[in-house]
Amino acid sequence: MQEMFELSRNKTNIAGETPYELDPFYSSSLEHTTLGVATVFLSSLCFLLEHEERLPIFDFRAREIGHLDVKIWPASSKDKIIGSDLTVHVEIKAAKGLPASVDSTFVKYSLLGQNELRSKTKSGLNPSFQSNLSVSLGEITEETYKKLESEPLCFEVCSSHKRHFVKPRPPKPRLSQQIRDIEGLITRSNDKGLTELSISDLSMILNIPVPKAVEKKEEKEDKKIQKENIKNELFENKEELPIKQPRSDTPTSTSSKTCLIL
Repeated sequence: MQEMFELSRNKTNIAGETPYELDPFYSSSLEHTTLGVATVFLSSLCFLLEHEERLPIFDFRAREIGHLDVKIWPASSKDKIIGSDLTVHVEIKAAKGLPASVDSTFVKYSLLGQNELRSKTKSGLNPSFQSNLSVSLGEITEETYKKLESEPLCFEVCSSHKRHFVKPRPPKPRLSQQIRDIEGLITRSNDKGLTELSISDLSMILNIPVPKAVEKKEEKEDKKIQKENIKNELFENKEELPIKQPRSDTPTSTSSKTCLIL
């Protein structure tokens, strides 16, 4: 990889740019690359039976990205397959549900190591190939019979991509999921001994909008804290105020009067 980079670096033009034809890392959107693979087993041919199926197409991450409609049937003049000349017909009907970035597609395959065959190139997300090709396997020996029993036929789906395709945005997470994610971050920050952060602080850091329910909850908590602070301040001020002592010259509220009874 480093050698490829150094070679491409030495082939720069006057402006210091590498022409895309010489760039080993350049991949044109017009080129057809492997989109995925659809697999079918050929054991039905051992019994001279027709096989028709909608096959799932899997990409290199084993994700299903579409389907391929195929039909396979044998052509033999004998009832027994071993010792007879066998011709296999492979029909690729259509592909369904390909990714939105796909522009044009074709399918290629090789049956038991024979010459590689491919369909015509079609455009669209549901291209209709209607490709019907035949492969002659010659006289079927026991070794060939075992291969038909065990080896699958892999259809390689190759596609080019649109130049100005804009990848659709992922759907927004649900409110409950947002709350769980943010609360999980708060818990982890507290476990690590970090300063306690509020949901609003984390939402600003992560650039995630604060859910309205959480925002209202925080407002209520802030108001509650403010009220408690005001109460505490009033209580402290009461303790600091001097206690008023009654004056000596002021008459008492209940004056003792001496009553003389004559």
